[in-house]
Order: sequence, then C-alpha cells, then structure tokens
Amino acid sequence: MEKYLYLNEINHAETWIKGGEIPIGMASKYKSELREGTKTPDENLIEQSNFPVAGLKPYGIDLDCPIYNSTFDLGPGLLVDVKEHYREDGRLLSFCNHFSEKTAIKFGNKKACVKILNIEKTKKN
Repeated sequence: MEKYLYLNEINHAETWIKGGEIPIGMASKYKSELREGTKTPDENLIEQSNFPVAGLKPYGIDLDCPIYNSTFDLGPGLLVDVKEHYREDGRLLSFCNHFSEKTAIKFGNKKACVKILNIEKTKKN
C-alpha cells in the first residue's frame, strides 16, 4: 500500500529518494497548547485512564507531572482512575494515505512530499 510523507524542505525529499541521513524530529517538537497543523496538546503523552486527564481541568486538576495509580473523586458517582499519565519523548514519523496540496498546507506549509511505494520495507529499514 502506498503512503505519502510530507516534508519541511525540498532537499529532504532527495534524501528519501537517494539515501542519506533522514531528519526525524522528536515528538516534543510537535507539542502545543492548541491543536493546529501538526501541533497537538497531547503529543508524546502516555495516558491510561477511565476519563480523559485533560477533562480534569474544569475540576481544578491540572496534571503537569507524572501520575501513577491514582484515583480522583470529582463528586457523586464520578471517580477517575489514572493508571499512568506522563510524557515520553521519542522520534516521530507520520505517513498519510493520500497526497494533496491542501494536506501539505494544513500540516504547516510542507514544501515537498514523497510517495512511499512499500511501507513494509520502509519499516524494516
């Protein structure tokens, strides 16, 4: 199945086509308070909870630190169990199922795009 990779720079396409060092950013590079383009507030967030941790803010609970095995009582009938909540950085590479200029613009005015003909082979390398 074909996949598409949108790139920040035209010369990055040449690296994907001819070989060389591929610039892959850390996940934290894409963290933002607002969701726009390639930025998200939940980037590199590891969360296991019976309730979205971000939904705790209206109750005065803003978890900006690691939490493990905790329960929050938010009122009658609303107990929130948080097994894990922490940030972990890592390398991030995102592929798309389609090519369009609209998508390139949406992702932050990407300047190039390469078509990956064999994603399984790419995963192995």
